[in-house]
Amino acid sequence: MKLSTIAFRNISRNRRRSLLSITAIAVAALSITGLFSLVEGMRIELATNIQSYSTGEVRIRHSDVDRFEILNPVHLTVENATEVMTILDGVEGVAATVPRVEFPGAIFLDDDTVRAVGVGIDLERERALHDIDARLVSGRFAEPGRNEAVVGTRLARELGLGIGERFTILTTTALRGSNAMTFEIVGLIDLPVPALAATWFLVPIDRAQHLMRMSDQVSSVLTRLEAGSLAGTLAGSPTAGATAVATAAEAALHAAGHETLSARAWNEISDTYSLIETFTIVYDIIALFFFVLGSSVVINTTMMVVYERTREIGTLSAMGMGGGRLIKLFFLEGLYLSVAGAALGVALGVVLSLVLGVTGINMGDAISIEMEIGTVIYPVVNLRSTVVVFLYSVAVASIAAVLPARKAARISPVEALRAV
Repeated sequence: MKLSTIAFRNISRNRRRSLLSITAIAVAALSITGLFSLVEGMRIELATNIQSYSTGEVRIRHSDVDRFEILNPVHLTVENATEVMTILDGVEGVAATVPRVEFPGAIFLDDDTVRAVGVGIDLERERALHDIDARLVSGRFAEPGRNEAVVGTRLARELGLGIGERFTILTTTALRGSNAMTFEIVGLIDLPVPALAATWFLVPIDRAQHLMRMSDQVSSVLTRLEAGSLAGTLAGSPTAGATAVATAAEAALHAAGHETLSARAWNEISDTYSLIETFTIVYDIIALFFFVLGSSVVINTTMMVVYERTREIGTLSAMGMGGGRLIKLFFLEGLYLSVAGAALGVALGVVLSLVLGVTGINMGDAISIEMEIGTVIYPVVNLRSTVVVFLYSVAVASIAAVLPARKAARISPVEALRAV
């Protein structure tokens, strides 16, 4: 009789024991699949928010800003912004250019002072970078030429202000003087990053330039690359495309006389891409912990099953089955059980991740407000990690069946038959 037939017969004969093994393997595979999907969702969320709100795919600004950023160097601007954007629009790979004017300042209330960051935007250009319209929860966007603002929901709550009310912000201008402007709140926006929702308010870029004493100047220009580049970045492909565009953009700007400007790909900006790498390492370590934990459960369960069958091993040995065939028999049983358990666990993990990918997981206060990531995480199934989980679960469970079987196979038939 073939060993595969005997293996199937043993599995079906001991259904409770087989179900226990399959369940242990399935739970481990389900947990790890879910964890990897959560990590992938967090990575994509982080990359998306960084590119949408901080850097674009390539960011252009004064080359000295990085050196003096802690000193709030608002005077280091992108001059002749209109010309700069025209040059950038002609660089191969650039699909859209988005100007920004940022002005941190203080909003004075009756008995408190709130630190906030105003962001002057060109609404039409901003729409080319991200879906800003979907973030507006009430009211409307500010209109050019009017002292109007759309305020982050958390900032509005902290200010205790709503639509139709006004606030005044005091800031430092590009001329290193002080200036203030009063804005009327015309809308509320729910930005996905808690830190931005708690500090940002959006105003027309022309009013921000007027407040900051900037004439055809902006703080930075963000770019979106041609279709496919962002999707490729988020899918984990090399980011050489963004780097190449940044190099070409900087060369074009310098050739046109804008030597003070630098262009950097989002993945090369220290406070962005390094953060993604850090989180990837951290969650890989967490995933490894789950691997070890899941493996211990599988190994312990399988070893228990094999040791319970010591008498059966003795009987087979007495009937003439050699040690090699005994080990192969248990390997086949472990293989069949592990394939069934891993397939079940991975399938459940994928289904659960797909469901949570739609509904999201509200992490609440578990997500630090300083992180460029939202409080609601949407798991994303990664095909590569899912296949790895399946293969790993099968390998671990199969090997776990062989190790104790090798030891049991070395026991003499008489000793094995005496075992209780």
